[in-house]
Amino acid sequence: MKVYHGSRVVVEKPDTKHSRKRVDFGPGFYVTPLLEQAKSLCRRFLNMGQDAYVSRYELDDAAFKADDVKTLVFEAYTEEWLDFVFDCRRGLDKSDYDVVTGAWQTIKY
Repeated sequence: MKVYHGSRVVVEKPDTKHSRKRVDFGPGFYVTPLLEQAKSLCRRFLNMGQDAYVSRYELDDAAFKADDVKTLVFEAYTEEWLDFVFDCRRGLDKSDYDVVTGAWQTIKY
């Protein structure tokens, strides 16, 4: 599966150590299968006078379905999804998921 990441820099080797802490699904490297979503993030950077780039990756989505990968999937906008996002944004989330996918198809690795 092709996934995209919108950023102020080209990201050749994604990592999680440079991530922000209080974001929707907690610290991690965020990608989306939606090119337009990545471009939209880039437009925000461009509007602030910053550089912006969309990086593209090939992702083997079977890899995060392995038994040793802890995955949380939100199929829709639910109260559970909203509680999770609020907890992450407030720095209150204590979960240990390796992969979280959102109702809008954003994926954090």
